[in-house]
This record gives sequence, C-alpha cells and structure tokens, in this order.
Amino acid sequence: MRALVTGSTGHIGPHVVRALLAAGHQVRAGVHGDATILDGLDVERVAVDVRERATLDRAMVGVDAVVHLAAFISVEPDDEAMMQAVNVHGVRNTAEAALAAGVDRFVHVSSVHAYATWRLAAPLTESGARALGPENPAYDRSKARGEQALRAVMAQGLHATIVNPVGVVGPGDHRPSLMGATMLQMYRKELPVLPTGGFCWVDVRDVADAAVAALDRGAPGDNHLLSSDTLTPKDFHRLACEAGGGGAVMWLPNAMLRPIPRLANALGARRLLPRGFTSDALYTLATRLDVDSSHARQRLGFSPRPMARSVADTFAWWRERGVLS
Repeated sequence: MRALVTGSTGHIGPHVVRALLAAGHQVRAGVHGDATILDGLDVERVAVDVRERATLDRAMVGVDAVVHLAAFISVEPDDEAMMQAVNVHGVRNTAEAALAAGVDRFVHVSSVHAYATWRLAAPLTESGARALGPENPAYDRSKARGEQALRAVMAQGLHATIVNPVGVVGPGDHRPSLMGATMLQMYRKELPVLPTGGFCWVDVRDVADAAVAALDRGAPGDNHLLSSDTLTPKDFHRLACEAGGGGAVMWLPNAMLRPIPRLANALGARRLLPRGFTSDALYTLATRLDVDSSHARQRLGFSPRPMARSVADTFAWWRERGVLS
C-alpha cells in the first residue's frame, strides 16, 4: 500500500512515517517547508500545502491511503484565520482530493480539542458535545469544524475515520511544540511562576501507532479518543528536575493567572510573556479533563505507555541532540 502522510514533518508525522514503513508500506511524505527531520527515511517527498487544492491533487496520484496530520496548532486567538484556513478548509481540501482520486482509506488525526472539554461531569467519550460555541477557544472551534468538513465529504462516499489525541508529548519534538517549549523552559529555570491545573497527555509514538492501525481497523465515521495519563504543571516540573534541570517556582491558581494575557495584549506587552502563556492555554489547564479511551483500546489495540516514561524519553532525545546543553 502507498500512503500519503500530510504534515509529515511535524511532531507526530515522522513517527507515523516510521510506523508505516515498519508495517511494509510505501510512504509519500507531504512536506511544507523544512523536511530535514525525514532525512534517512525511505520516503518519496512531495510538496503539499493543504490550502492549495492543486498540490493535493498531484500528491494523491497513485495513493491507496491518506493519514492527514497537517494542522495549525495555536493558543493565540489572533491566529484564528490561519487555524480556519488549515484546520477547516485544509481538511476539506484534503478529503475532497482523496475522494476524487479514489483513495481507499483516510485517517484524520484530529484532536481532543474538537470536543467541548470544560469541567465535564464524567469522563469524555466519543459521543461528547463538540467545541462549536463561542465559549470555546479558537483552536478548539477550528478542530470541531474541520471534523464537520470531513463528514460532509464522507457523506459523498469517502471512507474515513478519525483519531483524537489529547496533548501530545514524546521524543522527536524538534521544533519544539508548545508543551515541549514549556518543558524546556522548566528545565532551563526560565519559568519562575507556573499555574495550577492539569490536562490529559499521550505519547507521540502511541498516537502514530493508533493512526496506522486506524487505516485497517477504524470504522468509517468513528472517532477514537487517545489518552494516557493526566499530568499537572507540577508533574512536568518534577520530571524536568529529574532530567537534571528546573528550579524553584511559585505556583499560582489558574484563575489568578488567566487575566494576565488579556491585560498584556491590551497594553501591547504580549512579547514579555512566555511562549504559549495565553488565556486559551490557561483555559485548557483549567478544564480538569478526564478521557475514556476504551473505544480506541478495543478497536485499534491502543495501549499507551505511562507519561513519566514519555517525558523521560523526550528529555533523553533532546539531550542526545545537544538541545539541553
């Protein structure tokens, strides 16, 4: 089978590529910008911009399956236009191109953020309400609308299934991600103040394995929530200290910190805040989310590793590459 992987150069993408190659598949890697993270992998590279349908039509020729990873992840409300362009219209473009090319299988790697997650009374399941209302962060709304766009194409005949990982942590975080950047700031003692709260997390390698399993085992139209453990900022800080870095910090209630990004924006002082320190990010930490991944375990054989191991492996990967020096 020849599989196209969009977003192949992000955090999850190279792991999906390796999982496909290990399963004996041919891989066409859709790349946008720097693709050095794929060096050494036996893949065919093709330029893809999911905002441009023509690039997708070319990439789909001769493809049997698609794993769609391309996304614009942000906790900055000012990025909403780009989130809509990539996370909604980009999903529609990719799905329509796959349908037109006669692709047999389509896996959309969405996010738990497609769901409304605020202070749920019970663990989140695949039947949960979607994050479509204005009370949800802009990124969450874009992921929910992206799934709506995909389902519209599915109604025309596309065989597609969806996986919804929670916050993703793990080795290979080369850019790094927002959480990866925060972990590095903890390690380097650059964060004197941190919020309380917590969120659900999952290892990037387990997400990749689930996405590849979904090509064969995911039922058309199904969502599959992927979650391992819940970790608080204190947990991440402790693990950063165990990795050899991290200093004393002040812990403040999330509710006390949430007005700060809005005030900084109003004063034009946004650049003085750490990367990712926004109202939307603090909203996420305050959700107190619990996720039920039993459907993915049963359907996809999802068996996530503990997050303590994932965080340790992440710091080990950075150390091997001189990032921690």
